[in-house]
Amino acid sequence: MSLNAGQLAAVTSTAQQTLVLAGAGTGKTRVIIKRIELLIEQGVSANKIVATTFTNKAANELKHRLSLSVGTKAFEIICGTFHKISSQFLRQHSDKIDIDPNFQILVEDDQRRLLKRLLKQLDSEKTAKMLIEQISQFKETGKIAAKDYNDFFKTIFGMYEDELIANNYLDYSDLIQKSIFLFQSHPDITSEICSHLLVDEYQDINSAQYKWITLLSKNKNLFCVGDEDQAIYSFRGASVEYIQRFKQDYPQANIVKLEENYRSASQILTGATKLISKNPREFIKTLIAATDKEGYIRISKVFNEYEEARLIANLAAQWKQKNADYKIGVLVRTNMQVHPIEHAFVEAKIPYTIASGKKFYLKKEIQDIIAYLRILLFPHDFLAFSRVLNAPKRNMGEARLTMLLDAMKSLDCHFEQALATLLPQLPKNASEKCKVLLMQIQNWRAQKNIMKLEDLCEKILQDIQYRHQEDYTTAQEDSINELKLQLKTATSLESFLENLQFDDSSDESSEIIIMTMHAAKGLEFDIVIAPGWEENIFPSMLAREQKEVEEERRLAYVTITRAKQYLEIIHTMNRRINGQHKHQMPSRFLFDL
Repeated sequence: MSLNAGQLAAVTSTAQQTLVLAGAGTGKTRVIIKRIELLIEQGVSANKIVATTFTNKAANELKHRLSLSVGTKAFEIICGTFHKISSQFLRQHSDKIDIDPNFQILVEDDQRRLLKRLLKQLDSEKTAKMLIEQISQFKETGKIAAKDYNDFFKTIFGMYEDELIANNYLDYSDLIQKSIFLFQSHPDITSEICSHLLVDEYQDINSAQYKWITLLSKNKNLFCVGDEDQAIYSFRGASVEYIQRFKQDYPQANIVKLEENYRSASQILTGATKLISKNPREFIKTLIAATDKEGYIRISKVFNEYEEARLIANLAAQWKQKNADYKIGVLVRTNMQVHPIEHAFVEAKIPYTIASGKKFYLKKEIQDIIAYLRILLFPHDFLAFSRVLNAPKRNMGEARLTMLLDAMKSLDCHFEQALATLLPQLPKNASEKCKVLLMQIQNWRAQKNIMKLEDLCEKILQDIQYRHQEDYTTAQEDSINELKLQLKTATSLESFLENLQFDDSSDESSEIIIMTMHAAKGLEFDIVIAPGWEENIFPSMLAREQKEVEEERRLAYVTITRAKQYLEIIHTMNRRINGQHKHQMPSRFLFDL
């Protein structure tokens, strides 16, 4: 199998529950792949192997690598994020819990638009973003902060749920919770759908995912991979306690440590190990470099953030001059640090990418086209129709959209029927444009099973004269061409739209990339440049409790272990924060290295 001793012990574990403590860069993906390969060799049905990952990118990579060794069986494996796998289970067993199998998933952008409309109806100044977090927390834990659980929240939560039911939507929290209900109410189903459960990034699970795993894996084989030293997502509800209490939950479990690091030079690992040793830990690991490269960690002190930004640009230029193929990551604690750095790169004419930029599928032009594709399959999709009506503009403002929604409810009909009913009440210009749209929709729907998807997309664009809008740009045309290429590889419109609802893609291909430390999890760079290592920046000023500081230290550990060869840490003596010039103290983490 060409595995080291630790990896081999993990892959061949015969315990009913196994926890693999995989340090940074120790080959955890390889272990998961070899474990699945072994299960299939032993005769385990591929369609009863469930492998959860935290990103679709990781799931797709897993399936691709498995396809090279086990062939088409790789595509029988149930592999994806908790949400994507839950969606699959719910569609297959919808009759058991009385839901429509054709439900749509309310992605965050649509969730925000829906809540903004409801807030406007209530004449509230609260933000949709805050409500999304509160609703998710309430659904997944059954509680939110006492100050937030009031009559207003009860009202808007009720309105929100009514909208979801009326339009056959499930949000991401529903996917997990309804799956839990399915497992609880029909425990026999868990044996039908799973014999072996593999969980990646176990340190990042939240309470709902923990319950999901516990129910699905009962009396089955459970294989978890994680690293408590890389638990950095408590702000998303994740809790490091679940990996720390694994032995308590499963007293007979086999615990395997992976400590041989194939990524980083020895000095990088020495610094990372010294730093994380300051945290209390349930499982202690010491990373050992598999490479003979020494590398270094260098710390620089500068006057302010502008001098810091110039130093970053100079370092990047110097490293690229030494080796044009070097991949460089500039990893910041907060997005407020980005602007001076970006300005310095622009001045120095150094090409770069900001990973925190808008994801491809969130671009306006892509969202517009996707809305047109959605209405061909889902006539009741009010959120898609409300977007279509004004892309391009058809003189349909918020008041007329409300009229349409009311008509849909009172007539118990889908959007097109409601719009056709209201045409006589609309101004002539709006009425004529909407009448044309209704005819076009019928035409597109008739051709969707005949035309290639990329051709259907182009026909829609031409029919609605999308490119004739005044603000249409060449960048938008580039995005649309990329979308058409993706449509070309899709097996069906249904599968394309389903996969979009779980998209987590971002641009990581640039040779110099600026991103947050959190976003860098799972990535690696030849050189990491880490600015802003100062008290109240890193660790964050919000980290007041000991547990919060410990998580910040784990974030520092993750940042350090992204570097393969060299780590450049920078701290300033002064920094402008919230409009005020402040004297800065070096981060306490610098003294831990």
